[in-house]
Amino acid sequence: MTDWGASELTAPAQEPANAAELDGITADVLARLAAAGFFGDGAASPAFPADRFAALDERVRATFAVPHTTMTPLARRLLFGLAAAHQPAVSVVLGTFVGYAAVWLFGPALPPEPLVTARLLAGCDIFDAAIDQARANFAALQPEHGVRLEVADAYEFVDRFAEPIDLLYLDVDSAEHGKRDYLGLLRRAQDRLAPGALVLAHDVTHPYYLDDVAPYQEAVRDKARFRRTATLHIDPCGLEVTLV
Repeated sequence: MTDWGASELTAPAQEPANAAELDGITADVLARLAAAGFFGDGAASPAFPADRFAALDERVRATFAVPHTTMTPLARRLLFGLAAAHQPAVSVVLGTFVGYAAVWLFGPALPPEPLVTARLLAGCDIFDAAIDQARANFAALQPEHGVRLEVADAYEFVDRFAEPIDLLYLDVDSAEHGKRDYLGLLRRAQDRLAPGALVLAHDVTHPYYLDDVAPYQEAVRDKARFRRTATLHIDPCGLEVTLV
C-alpha cells in the first residue's frame, strides 16, 4: 500500500502560470505513480503528452460553456495524463456537472486522433440542466464524440452499468450529503471494477469536505481490497488515486 501524504507529494505553494512548468510537474507526478506501480508492476514511466493536452485545452476553451469550476490547470493536466497512461477501455464519471472534468479524462480517447482505444465513455449527473450543458459542450467540441451522458442518480447508474469499469471518477456532491456518498458508490461499484482499475476521487483534501471523505480514504487503505492508494495534494481540492 502506498500512502502519499502532503509532505510527500505536493504542488508548489502557488501554482505556476507557465505551461512548461505545469507540464513538468504533471510528468513528475505520473512518473512517481508509475514507480509506485499504479500503471502495472514494472511499467515504464509514461510520458505526459503535453502537445496533445494543449491542443485539447485550446479546443475546450473555444467550445465549452463552464459556469464555474475548481479544476486547476494542474488538475486538468493530471486527469488527462492519468487517462493517457492508464489506457482505460471503459471510463465512467459519476457527477459530471457540465463535463469539465470528464473532458480531460475522456480527452485522450476522443477523435480525431485518439491516444486511447475506448469502448465506452460514460457519465451521469442528477441535474437535467447540467447534463444538457455537458451534452452541448461535447457536441460543440467534437460532433462524433461517442460520449454517453445520462440524467441519473449515481447509485442507479452504477447498478445498471453492465461493462467492467477501467477508470472510475467520483465527484458527486449534494446539499444533503456533501461528498459522503463516495464510500457508498465505491462499494456499489466494487463488483463492476475491472482488475487493475483506477478509481479517482476529487476534493479529498479540500477543508470543507475532509470529514465527508474520511471514511472513503480509510476504506481505500484496506490492503485486502485495494492494491495501493495515493492522496495527491496537487491543489486545494486534491485527488485520491486508488488501484484496484
